[in-house]
Amino acid sequence: MRCCCIPVSLAFVVCIGCSQQSAEPTSSIAPAAADSSMVSSDNSPTIPASPPPSNTDQPVAGTISGQPFRPDLITFANAELKLTAGKDIFPDAEISLQLPDADGELTGREWSLGGDVFGSPMISVSSRQGQDLPDTHFVGPDEYSLRIKILRQTPGEIEGTIDLVLKTPANSQLSGRFTAAVSKSASAPLGPEDAPYVQGRIDLPLSDEPTAISAVMLGKGADGRNLSNGAGGNYVSGESGWVSSETFKPQITSVIADEQNGIQYRHVKLQPGEYLIGVEREDILVVWKLVTVNAQDQQTIDLSLDPATCGSLVVTLPETADANPDDVRFRLIPAALIELNLGKSWLSRPLSFEEGQKTLTFTLLPAGRYVLKSDDRTTEVEIQAGQQSSMTLP
Repeated sequence: MRCCCIPVSLAFVVCIGCSQQSAEPTSSIAPAAADSSMVSSDNSPTIPASPPPSNTDQPVAGTISGQPFRPDLITFANAELKLTAGKDIFPDAEISLQLPDADGELTGREWSLGGDVFGSPMISVSSRQGQDLPDTHFVGPDEYSLRIKILRQTPGEIEGTIDLVLKTPANSQLSGRFTAAVSKSASAPLGPEDAPYVQGRIDLPLSDEPTAISAVMLGKGADGRNLSNGAGGNYVSGESGWVSSETFKPQITSVIADEQNGIQYRHVKLQPGEYLIGVEREDILVVWKLVTVNAQDQQTIDLSLDPATCGSLVVTLPETADANPDDVRFRLIPAALIELNLGKSWLSRPLSFEEGQKTLTFTLLPAGRYVLKSDDRTTEVEIQAGQQSSMTLP
């Protein structure tokens, strides 16, 4: 799964996957000729003061940890240049970096970064190399030399050249000409080109203490496929940030927060179908609406929670609980959600006690019946507005 964010107040990122099938991964094999001037006797690259010029007549290619790397997907969004090989959920290999001061017209712009150059970014380099999960390195400026030039820019793409030599991981370099698809920034206004989409405000009380909030969607496309996505983080009143889940691109789910507009969500490039659009607070679905999405829809649907209609619940460990309370897991699910028969457990995440905890308190729960599931046992509890309910786990 892939998430892109520039968080200010987001302490963690949530991205939810789904049963949507991914394309078969394509080969990342590319011919790579070793340049003896860039390799030392111990087989690690020597970082030159300035990288040699790339062959602009050749598509960008190189090596990661000595293995050939040829990106088959190159994107540029929110000033991040990302070069990816393989189209599975976890790519075969990827190099990504944030270009500093990359706003406005970019044609003719050049960057020479690395070493002691002010503003040089961290570079992320990952490769699966036969593993299920990629091995990722975050490379600091003192471990690379980078030169990028933008030759052409249109609303939909940028074309340029890149020369990159990395000290970590060893035997890693990238050079050549690239064309990157340009994606709209997470906070840019939506238009017909993003349809069908559903967007709106998330109106939940915030305070100076971080609150976990996620925008989620669950649906069934017109072709019968189950679809889902979600993104979120920890939010504090008055601060700003954004997070996007791009796992199932072109469908993207984002949450944007700023001091002026509060928290907003957007699900863009949805497939036509029937959807549940909702908000999780502290891992419990508290607001949702059922929505029909047609091919060219541009819908705005606000999701709000009125504290006056909410109560709270205290859940207590039984006296016979295991000595490791974090092994005790349960789900707290609105009964109305179960009656929809959507069949997706992530709409209520597993909850657990931390070490030393005997009780958990859940606030701002909309009034109504809830089902508490623990192992194979199920218990119901009624939440009443303005009141605190309590129960002991079975």
